[in-house]
Parts: sequence; C-alpha cells; structure tokens
Amino acid sequence: MPYANKEDAKKYSEKWRNANRERYRELAREWRKNNPDKQKMISLKCNLRKCYNMSVEEWDALWEKQKGLCPICNRPLSEEYRRPCVDHDHETGKIRGIIHSGCNLLVGILEKDMSIDLANKINNIINYLNKENN
Repeated sequence: MPYANKEDAKKYSEKWRNANRERYRELAREWRKNNPDKQKMISLKCNLRKCYNMSVEEWDALWEKQKGLCPICNRPLSEEYRRPCVDHDHETGKIRGIIHSGCNLLVGILEKDMSIDLANKINNIINYLNKENN
C-alpha cells in the first residue's frame, strides 16, 4: 500500500507489527535466514553507530589504514581467525583501531592495572609461560 508520505507508512507498519507480532517475528526470522550478508551488514552498521558513533565507511577506512592486520599480533583481521572489534579508550571514547577480540581482551587487562610497568608485566607473563612449558 503506497502512502503519500513516510510518516503515514511508518504508522501503518507499526500498527500492523503490533497487531501481528508473531507473524512479524516469523517473517523477520525468515528474512534474516535468507539474507545473512545483508543482516550482517545491518548489525555491523547498528553496532558501530550505537556503540562507537562510527560509520561503516569509517570502519572501512580504518581497516584499510591497518592493511587488514591487527596492530597487536600482526595477523589478518579475518573472522575465521578471531572476530575483529573496535578498540577504544573507555574514558575518552577515542577509537584506537580494529583488533582481534582476544587481543582486545589482553589490552583491556593490561590497561586496567597500569600500576605495574607494562614492560615488567609482559616480562612476568613470558617468564610464567616459560616455567609452565618446562
């Protein structure tokens, strides 16, 4: 049903969704199943905007700047290896880069406790792992 203006169309759609909640959910599930690439892009777009106030174009530019590599481990930022995520400063919100989720976890852990010198902390981790492997 074409409407003269978008507001009328939105109202009609909302009214229909509310009246046909189960059918709407069923149709939405089916659409997501049949359009995984589109769904993935929509999810990425929403997540970037909502969480980081970042556009897909900004994500792509950062990806290109990093040459598709994680700046922490220098491995490709492919989803087969580890899911890439936006690394940012939690206090300022400033985006630092795109890194693997595992690398992001490590950065977060190291960043939380800056009371110990970072080089010393990394050295302790290496020594600990070497002891465990011998």
